Amino acid sequence: MQIKFASVKTLPPVGEQKRDAPQILVYIHALEVDPLSDRDPIDWKLVTNLPIDDLAAAVEKLDWYALRWKVEVFHRS
Repeated sequence: MQIKFASVKTLPPVGEQKRDAPQILVYIHALEVDPLSDRDPIDWKLVTNLPIDDLAAAVEKLDWYALRWKVEVFHRS
C-alpha cells in the first residue's frame, strides 16, 4: 500500500466567514500498488477532522474505515 496524508485548511462559505472559523481537515489516500490481476486496486480517499501526526495514526484511521463493511453487513440483517 502507498499511503499519503496531508492537512488542509478549509474555509467556510463566503457569507459565513464572520460566524464560522476555518477547519483543519486531514486527507488520507491509500492506494494498492501491486493488486491482483483479477480485481481493481484498493483506492481509498478519506477526509477526517481527527488529528493525524504520523503514518501509524493514518493507518489506524484506515483500519477503522476497513471495519465499515462489517458494520454495514450487521445493520443489513
